Amino acid sequence: MKYDLILHIGANKTGSSAIQYFIRRNVAAIRAAGYAIPDRELGWSAKITGEHVFSTQQFFNDKSNPRAIDAKFDEMMATKPSDSTVLISGENLSNFSNYDFFDEICRKYKTRVILYIRRQDDLLLSSWQQWYSKIETDLHAWLIRALPLIGNWEATIDGWEKVAGAGSVDVRLFERDQFPGGNIAADFGAALGVAPDAEEVDYSAPNINPSFNDFIVPLVSGNRDMFRDVNDNAFYHYLEQLTGTKYTKGKKVSLISPAHRDIILSYYDQQNRRLCKRFFPGRRHLFKPVDHSSYEYLSREALVERQLQFLTHVVYKMGEKIKALGGK
Repeated sequence: MKYDLILHIGANKTGSSAIQYFIRRNVAAIRAAGYAIPDRELGWSAKITGEHVFSTQQFFNDKSNPRAIDAKFDEMMATKPSDSTVLISGENLSNFSNYDFFDEICRKYKTRVILYIRRQDDLLLSSWQQWYSKIETDLHAWLIRALPLIGNWEATIDGWEKVAGAGSVDVRLFERDQFPGGNIAADFGAALGVAPDAEEVDYSAPNINPSFNDFIVPLVSGNRDMFRDVNDNAFYHYLEQLTGTKYTKGKKVSLISPAHRDIILSYYDQQNRRLCKRFFPGRRHLFKPVDHSSYEYLSREALVERQLQFLTHVVYKMGEKIKALGGK
């Protein structure tokens, strides 16, 4: 079916950065498949980054003119290369009720929505590590508030189908064994209809936003002297410079118990059952059941010991760095 517009709406923490890397690395191949890719400001310059998060967020934040996005999309669609489908990628589009900004756009332009969904326990804890721990101090208090807002896939899908039409949302599972060769870039390319065996297509998917192991997070959570806001990654960039990938690999330390993880999933159980029946009728479960052996569940004493080892390692690496710079 020919679409005027394809919106990759994320969601957050489902490989969106890798998808956007794929887009900017494969502009020619994607264009050959019939797509036009705007620049990051939703214009038609040659500066294509593959992402449209910041430009769309500016419209979402402009409370004085909530319909300004309509004029921008009209301008973009009117000046696009003829007979092409416009491709937009912004993981923020799936946040909260941002679909309301697209009711007029989807009424004018036939739209397909691509959404990757992730099992909610991992989604919540990844969101805590990357964003919310920078401004919050209590993980469990935050989880109680976050449950109705994050990972509510049914509400996200229903909201987008309300504005784009029934059947408009292509729901895809963020599970590595669901991707061709375990590669989300290849899965997204297949969703677009990009020839999977084309020699010029680059499906490499580097780890663009590595997540540090969660046992580090309690040491820094809520520290406003270190983090300006949820998007401030300076500390983690510095940590990566000091320690490389040592604390981004291996089995994940879980900051919640097995029982708490199961309770989180029970909260979403009924909607996940409905979505499985609706979009993946051949599957027994929407997501793979939790394999608790894939996480490290540490006692309080073991967690503190791991943190002390980490801090000692960081101090040693800082000393090496000072010595390399000529310090004494």
